[in-house]
Amino acid sequence: MCFFNIIKLDAISSTNDYLKVMRRSKKTKDMDLVWAIEQTSGRGQRENKWFSESHKSLTISIYKNFKESSIFYPFLISVVISISIVKCLEKLKVPNALIKWPNDILSCNKKIGGILIENFFSNGKLVDSIIGIGLNINQESFKNLHNASSLKIETGKNWDIQAILENLIVYINKGFEDLKNIDEKKLIDLYQTKLWKFKKKAIFYSKNSKFEAKIFKVNLNGELILKVKGNEMTCNNREIKMLYEYMPNSTSN
Repeated sequence: MCFFNIIKLDAISSTNDYLKVMRRSKKTKDMDLVWAIEQTSGRGQRENKWFSESHKSLTISIYKNFKESSIFYPFLISVVISISIVKCLEKLKVPNALIKWPNDILSCNKKIGGILIENFFSNGKLVDSIIGIGLNINQESFKNLHNASSLKIETGKNWDIQAILENLIVYINKGFEDLKNIDEKKLIDLYQTKLWKFKKKAIFYSKNSKFEAKIFKVNLNGELILKVKGNEMTCNNREIKMLYEYMPNSTSN
């Protein structure tokens, strides 16, 4: 059984960056968890900014050492972390909690959280990772972010952020155990059951244009296999972006 060493801080620029500094100084230990009450320069995928409000969000980063493990597919780290978050939200009765590929957490089709994983390799082998997680808890205003929401907005009640963290780390700890013990294909199958728009039509953006496709499956590299007008295509998150919007009068199969 693993346990977390929680490092609670009042305000820092980024929990991921804080752990990276510790790592460079060789001060990290497996399962270090940095929890910032306020994060001033959070980052998401594609260097997008992550906006979090002081005392109203949960922002953490976890250092995980994989030197004694054989992780052939780093995407599976994202798989078990995403599943852990969704399972925790389901236990807390947050409605319609799902994963939006590749790294968003949704409730009722709105983004309430995100994941940023930074992996480090030596001689082609994954040796350790820094796993950043942000959840909007009691925020009620998101400026012009029309697809953003929070647990408070979706459930209508205030939440105890520390209690959510205490629940979440139980599921994340179980996720790390699953990463060691469960077959890779079974993990992907479970991930797909929690995936927003799985086997349904969705809108994607690529090369300055939008297109409609159905998510057929996700492979072990984290790529989407899409069906576009009867044909299959494989895409990674550098090639396409999955959008929240819908396209009327759709015709794809």
